[in-house]
Amino acid sequence: MTGADPIIASLLRRGEEVCFRVSSGCMKPVLSTGDMIGVQKRTGTYGFGDIVLFPWKGGLCVHRIILKKDGRFVTKGDRKMAPDSALRKERILGRAVWVEKSGRRFSLENHVARCLGVLMGVLSLVEYYIWREVWTGPR
Repeated sequence: MTGADPIIASLLRRGEEVCFRVSSGCMKPVLSTGDMIGVQKRTGTYGFGDIVLFPWKGGLCVHRIILKKDGRFVTKGDRKMAPDSALRKERILGRAVWVEKSGRRFSLENHVARCLGVLMGVLSLVEYYIWREVWTGPR
């Protein structure tokens, strides 16, 4: 991790809410470059469609859970075809609970946002299966 990443990880492990700017467009249209997001550690389990924060390639990554397999979570950016490597729950630092776009804050925890999260998860899961068939061949 670099820069503020260790501080963000430490605050989340202590149960604090953290907020920071999104630095990539891989989660468009829900999260765009420059948006602010709030992340909290979840005491329960994480679920399908949740947008989660985890360490990835020396930094932090915010992607959506699209599958739970063998006790691990498979995540993927909404604008990416390929999924990430499966994560154990312990590697997940927290879940996005709000996003601020153009000065307006939107909850990611209400029923409408949760339904949209599930819908985006379904679309990402379909992309994952298409990607798997194209790149690894039929099973």
